[in-house]
Amino acid sequence: MKFLLSDRRNIADDTQAFWFHPEKPVRFLAGQFGDFTLTKPRYTDAKGNTRAFSFASAPERDDIMIATRMRDSAFKRSLAELPIGAPVEFEGPMGGFTLHKDPARPAIFLVGGIGITPVRSIVEQVIRQKAQRQIFVFYSNTTRARMAFLDDFENWRADNPKRSFVPTLTDESPGAWPFETGL
Repeated sequence: MKFLLSDRRNIADDTQAFWFHPEKPVRFLAGQFGDFTLTKPRYTDAKGNTRAFSFASAPERDDIMIATRMRDSAFKRSLAELPIGAPVEFEGPMGGFTLHKDPARPAIFLVGGIGITPVRSIVEQVIRQKAQRQIFVFYSNTTRARMAFLDDFENWRADNPKRSFVPTLTDESPGAWPFETGL
């Protein structure tokens, strides 16, 4: 299936989010992923033109968001330079990292770095459905500047006492950081 790049933004140090508009609606579960293939990459290498990315947006959205750390690979350089409106091929969805079905059981996530993307999809879906699930997200990163979606999770936590968000830093001194630090 063809997706068209509709937007891109820097969301943290060395981290970008990309929004794609599918040619037809895609049904997926929050937490799943898909394979994205660059059809005309500017740069190539032995690893090829396809990478798997978790969805960072809820399934109800019109556009699908992914996020990635921007490493110096041919794929990531090509993705960063992809013009708005350019097509990519999508295969999926795939994966079973989804929210359990028992709303009485809390959902507990322990994630680090860009591993926050499928959790963002899950939490956004819970919020959009106005579900009153208890959710705990423990999110570790090296520095505050590298924390993707920090503001989203902070806002979601502030909106509902059933949502706990505990960000932690491993390589930054506490200073004005009001949360956990250290290993």
